[in-house]
Amino acid sequence: MKNFSLILGVAILALLLTPTVLNAEEVRAFDRTITEMYSYQTTGSGDVLFMVSGVPTECEAFFLEKDEPGFEANFAILLAAFHSDTPVGIYAETTVRFVGSSMATCKVRLLRLTRST
Repeated sequence: MKNFSLILGVAILALLLTPTVLNAEEVRAFDRTITEMYSYQTTGSGDVLFMVSGVPTECEAFFLEKDEPGFEANFAILLAAFHSDTPVGIYAETTVRFVGSSMATCKVRLLRLTRST
């Protein structure tokens, strides 16, 4: 019975620590205002690069790849946030860089836009 309790305890501890390990290569930036946007017609055939206020050290800029399935929805969120000056939340990968950029760029995985009340 002691072995079972020990194994169960180790399994629970591993589950608790897993999100931290899996997200080690992810950056989260909340309440950031989009300051600049670039659309590349030839590099990436329409990829979008953007910069935000309060730049995280890991990412000087963020990007969306045109060939990703959620591109249209994320681009719509970017445009809405940019034109309304509404802050966004960003989850991005730090290990994927924008081709041809000398800046530290991060690939967007999720954008959050929240209506202010």
